[in-house]
Amino acid sequence: MTTTPHRESTIESYLKEQAARYGVLAMKFTSPGLSGVPDQILVGATADGVPRTVFVEVKRPGETRRALQYHVAQMINDHHGYTTAVDSHTTVDVMLQWCFGPQSQAQSHVPQTFIAEEKKQLQNKKQEDKPRHRFSFPQP
Repeated sequence: MTTTPHRESTIESYLKEQAARYGVLAMKFTSPGLSGVPDQILVGATADGVPRTVFVEVKRPGETRRALQYHVAQMINDHHGYTTAVDSHTTVDVMLQWCFGPQSQAQSHVPQTFIAEEKKQLQNKKQEDKPRHRFSFPQP
């Protein structure tokens, strides 16, 4: 028996349900003036009572952030925000445990292993990405 991969909406629903189990508020995030923002904002506290806000990009299994999404996540990280991406029920569970669980290990900054992995994925994907504009500007 084969199982079909989860759709992004299924993973997002699972994220909301599991966040509620941790006592974490999950809110859909949209920004009309800025494309590429993460899908969800999680607001809660660690088991030690340390407040934590996490921006989460939800992807289908095996997908990675687009270049613009990575750029926006890096802007958030540069301002001491915490961003991550999830693409399965397992990554949702691991992320929630990491950020909000009793043995919470997340710091006020993004763990470098997450950033390094996403940079590697982005570099692999850059060959596919082409400029989205048709204009070229003359050089002075």
